[in-house]
Amino acid sequence: SGGITNSLLKYGIPSIVMADGPAGLRITREVVDEETGKIEENNATRFPNASATACSWNVELLEVMGDMIGREMIEFDIDWWLAPGINIHRNPLIGRNFEYYSEDPVITGEMAAAIVSSVQHEGVGTCMKHFACHNSDSRRTRVNVHVSERALREIYLAGYERVVRKAHPVSLMTAYNKINGEEVSGDNRITRDILKDEWGFDGTVVCDWGAVKDPVEASKGRIDLQMPLSKSSAAYLEQAVETGQLDEKLVNERVARILKLVFQLKEWEAGWDTVKHEDSHWLAVEAAAESMVLVKNENQILPLKPQKGEKIAVLGHMAKEPKYQGTGCAAVHARKVDIPYEQMIPYLTECEVKFAEGYQADGTTTDELIREAVQTAKEANQVLLFVGSFLPGEDDDYNRKDIKLSEGMTRLIDAVSAVNKNCIVILSSGEVCEMPWRHQVSAVLLTWFSGEGMGSAIADILFGKVSPSGRLANTVPERLQDTPAYLSFDGNVYEIPYAEDIYVGYRYYEKKGIQPAYPFGYGLSY
Repeated sequence: SGGITNSLLKYGIPSIVMADGPAGLRITREVVDEETGKIEENNATRFPNASATACSWNVELLEVMGDMIGREMIEFDIDWWLAPGINIHRNPLIGRNFEYYSEDPVITGEMAAAIVSSVQHEGVGTCMKHFACHNSDSRRTRVNVHVSERALREIYLAGYERVVRKAHPVSLMTAYNKINGEEVSGDNRITRDILKDEWGFDGTVVCDWGAVKDPVEASKGRIDLQMPLSKSSAAYLEQAVETGQLDEKLVNERVARILKLVFQLKEWEAGWDTVKHEDSHWLAVEAAAESMVLVKNENQILPLKPQKGEKIAVLGHMAKEPKYQGTGCAAVHARKVDIPYEQMIPYLTECEVKFAEGYQADGTTTDELIREAVQTAKEANQVLLFVGSFLPGEDDDYNRKDIKLSEGMTRLIDAVSAVNKNCIVILSSGEVCEMPWRHQVSAVLLTWFSGEGMGSAIADILFGKVSPSGRLANTVPERLQDTPAYLSFDGNVYEIPYAEDIYVGYRYYEKKGIQPAYPFGYGLSY
């Protein structure tokens, strides 16, 4: 989740502190309450994931979020933020897509540039990642992608180039994979010739943790900072210089660029103002609301206008245990998490509200849970049905197996919608899902993994305090088989051809004349 670099004080070299978390800071500190003496956790604000905020199409929102993240970094004495993630959504099965913005490089670049500029404006550093073509999370340390020059330039590098030219990030993180046989954390033309020489990137290049396979080749490829510390790599570099295998000038250049980052961040740190905790939960709520996309609203069932005595059914485990964020390095220990069920109650004070779990925490269900949910739905005027998708654990087989909801959730939707047509589905996911059941329900609100304010934002949209304004930043396919890379994406192989070339996302659907469930850019409002 980050860490601290070694200081070499006898040489006047200080340490810098880094933190993970592309939707906030992945950090927790214990603080002592001065009045009670009680030790409490001091956590960061958990904002929506990039796949959510991209649906806001709102650069100004990203700037305000960046300002707040920058101030929280100062509050926690963090110099360097290992974010944002800006890989392209080539395929909806990719395990970490929730960390990235869009299938489109322009949206990706504009959103990332906004947050990089605003975070760094506060006096702290950013590190956009994972450069480049990191589009499979299974076998990710050994994957070799085969991509044409045109697709590489127009789709997979374009977002990075936009950020470099517009926002001037102080650093960039290279990925684990190879591109056309070259390790992007080794000697390769992508970092050496394109990033540094062609685009003029003058920041520091750091590898993802453990991504460098050969430190000599990394030196030739102008990879500056190898992470984590490796004494064997250091010894190998020293030996390579002594034997003439590696020009010492390349090592000196690496050291110079690392020191440039360290001293730049420490210079910024010297200008920090003392920052006390400021309440940023309101911004998390606002960002969540702007990120949600209403894709169906039959007969204008939303916004709800509950009448006195009406019966409202709230169904689904996730109404009380929301899935509001992704996994792994992107997880943030949130300061405060709004629960959807609790946030809806103030809008329903004159109604009779009944809750049924519908499915268990793992997405499975039982006959008894289904019966209880169906009976609750039968007696209700409106049904608010909460469902969501799960992510696989981070291991060597990390991509999703499909883009369906769990069998238990699908069974619940089918059963409930059969007995009450006034069914509103609230779907939480990091990426798009198949929604064959959408024809059976009256409304569908896509909330994504929209952070700690998700519960309040859902309630405000459902009951009309806020008008939904999100628009899809990724195409929602009818079926997985319709997606551009379906025939050439296998998450468990080492050689991955980008056979669809430049036809990623909406470009493919338009070229092929395939009608998706909901197209890129789609979204309803009140």
